[in-house]
Formats: sequence, C-alpha cells, structure tokens
Amino acid sequence: RIGRIAGDGSTWRVELRYWYPTPAPEAAKVTRRFWIQVKTPAAAAPGTYTGQITFKPQNGQPQTIPLSLRVLPFALDPITDVAVGPWGCNIPLPDVAHFPPATPWRWAMFDKSLDVIKAAGCTSFSGVPSLRAKGVNGKIELDTSGADREMEIIRAKGFTQMVSSYGANIHLGYDMYGTKGPDEAAAKAAGFPDLEAYLKALYTAIDAHAVEKNWVPVAYNLCDEPLGAEIGLAAENVKIHARIAAGLQRTTFMGATSMALEKPGDDITKSSHFELVKAFPMPSLNLHDEAALKVIHDAGHVFSFYNGGNRWTYGRYMKFLVSKYNMAMRLNWHFNLAAGDPYYALDCREDDYCWYNTDADQTMVPNIGFLARIIPGLNDYRYLSTLQRLLKEKPNHPAAAAGQALFDKMMDLRAGADRGISEDPGDRGRNPDFAADRAAVTAAIEALLK
Repeated sequence: RIGRIAGDGSTWRVELRYWYPTPAPEAAKVTRRFWIQVKTPAAAAPGTYTGQITFKPQNGQPQTIPLSLRVLPFALDPITDVAVGPWGCNIPLPDVAHFPPATPWRWAMFDKSLDVIKAAGCTSFSGVPSLRAKGVNGKIELDTSGADREMEIIRAKGFTQMVSSYGANIHLGYDMYGTKGPDEAAAKAAGFPDLEAYLKALYTAIDAHAVEKNWVPVAYNLCDEPLGAEIGLAAENVKIHARIAAGLQRTTFMGATSMALEKPGDDITKSSHFELVKAFPMPSLNLHDEAALKVIHDAGHVFSFYNGGNRWTYGRYMKFLVSKYNMAMRLNWHFNLAAGDPYYALDCREDDYCWYNTDADQTMVPNIGFLARIIPGLNDYRYLSTLQRLLKEKPNHPAAAAGQALFDKMMDLRAGADRGISEDPGDRGRNPDFAADRAAVTAAIEALLK
C-alpha cells in the first residue's frame, strides 16, 4: 500500500500495510499476511501444544502450516498501577453529529471499542465524558445524560482507572484551552464575577455528580501543544484551574505538551513551557527528561506521557516510568480518527495510527502497529509486573536475588534519554532484543514459582 509522506498527500511511499477487506486481489506474486490470535483458556494445563493451520484458497492448492504453542505455568498479572491506553475510544461515523440514525452506530461501536481496548490489557483511554454545561445568572446547569450512559458502560466493562477528556463531546460554556488567555468574558456572561468563580462552581457541580454516579476519575484536557505566545496564555488559564482543583475527588486537569532540556546543563526554569508544565496537576508530556520530571514532582504533581507508541514505550520503558517516577497515565495517538476511506492513505490521513478500523458490518479490524507493537509492549509490561509482585512476595526465595538483579537491570534507564529506543529500524538509538528480554523475565518468574 501507499503511505503518506507529505501532509497533503502530494508525496508518498510504498510499504507493507494491513490490507482489508478480503478477498485478496487476483494478481500473481501478491503476498498476504494473516494474523492468528490465540486465546488460551484459563484452565489450560502448562505445556507445549501442537497443531496445524490449513489455508484453503478458492483457487489453488490448500497449504498446511504446523503450529506450536507453549502455555506457561503462570498467568500474567493485569495492569493495575497506571492508566494506559489510546487517545480516543470510539469509531464514529464522520460528519454526522446531527444525523439521528448515527446514534445507534455510535453506541454500538463504543461498546465494541471498549471491549478490544480491555482485551488488549489497556486500563484507560480518552474521549469521554460527553458533557454539556452552562452558567445562567450565576448558577450552573449540567446535562450529564450522555456522560452518565458512557460511565455506566465503562464501569460495566471493568474499567476503574482515570480517563482523559481529550476528544470528548464536551461543551462547558467557556474556552477550556485558553490560548487567548483565561475566558473571563464567558464567566461574566454566565453571571459570575470572574473565571475562577465560574470554574469553582462548574467543576464542583461536575465532581459532585461524578461521585454520586460513581464515574471513573476524569482528567479534563486544557491544552494541545500550544506554541509561541499561546504557551503563556494557556499557562495562566491552567493556573486558575489548578487553584480550584483542591478538594475535587473525581476530577483533575491535564494538558498535552512537551518540556526537556535543549542541551545538558541548561536551566529548565528558562524553558518556554516551564510555567505551563509546573502549573498542571497532571501535565502530559511527549518530549520529556529527568529535569522536566523533577519540576513536576517538586510541584507536588503527577506525570503523564503521551505518543511515541511502540513496544518499547508500552513495555519496559513504561514500567520504568511507573516504577521510578510514579507515572499516572500513558496515552498514544490514536484509537481511530477515520475522516474518509480508512484503507486509502491519501483519503484518510490518520489511517496509519488507528489501532482499530471497521466496515459497514461494524467488524473490528486491528492494524499492524497495534498487533505487532502495542499488544506485545503491554504484555512485556505485564511480565515485568508479575516478576515485580513475586519479588515482593518472596524476598527470601533462593531465586529472589537473581530475579531482583534482572528487574533492576531492566529498570536502569534514563527518562527521555532512553525513550527513543524501539524496535523500529528507522528510529535512532539501539534496538533492544525483545525476545531475549522476554525469555529472561519468564525464566526469573518460573524460578520464583519453584
């Protein structure tokens, strides 16, 4: 397939892509790749199972491929210590917000999307709650009908971690991003003396409703990579939100940005993003380093990391950030943002990043990046979590010292400096041996279970 290089589609390259739907084109020397997902029953006995897969094309001879599967003598721990997942959580029909027949589609795809996000091992996502509010004569009026339904489904699926509002159908009566400065005019039009009074009333009402209806915690997104003069204006907006956040139980504030030293020895306080990052209760940083994370921790706030999604950053590097820096959230672009034909790159520019696409029958179709990078990374994380738990439970086990040394070696990383290590041949830095790492952690777990 073709892959976009220029944003307007004027230049592109040819590369391996997920080709869907079937059937394959009737052309000589066309290669198809099939992905087989195996769901092992929880009661399956440990050991090696053998079998075969037979392909029976409509034309041509059947081909049989032998298959072996090793079931390990332990189950992987679920991820419980970080909110991790994609930006987004739905596959809506484009440009039909006011088209009533699209409503059943939206709810059906929301349900299916949460299922595949959960099945992958993710604990979070963005794109909720669908919430409307306005101020009238100094009082707050809330419309939580959509949000309540979303949260009921989210809880029913077993999600408990914080989610992000980024991409949600949310209208709260003021300019949340504040790239032109705090929206004082909206506050006064709503009958409040200033924006801080409006935000205090607004989010107190939202938070009280969230507690009453048992919503999962929500981080309301207040910026998306502001640049230039917008950075300082967004920072002033965030500072007001941060002041009213005290005492809120299910509500906090985040924002997507970056901050890191340009070169060793620089003063991080001179960064154009310093005041913005420092003000956020939970800044979400793409580019980051140890100096930036120290600013966040010194302010008494928590850290979130977004984008750069691959096996490394969803696996070992993520475990490092959680273990050393208590990272609270990890998100990556994007569950789905299909603006056109999701299998034609020059029509739908975000197709490369969609974890899942669909068709007219609402089939959930994962992409290669999700199958080959994100899921293995999440599983790497779960292997490390399982090892970490066993080391805490069995400190005096004969295999504990070796297991701890292995875990410590894998956590001997540097924030930011080691972020770019990945399995992608085009990435800078060294490529880790994922198979060797997985084998070593597996052996350490098995030794602790003996």
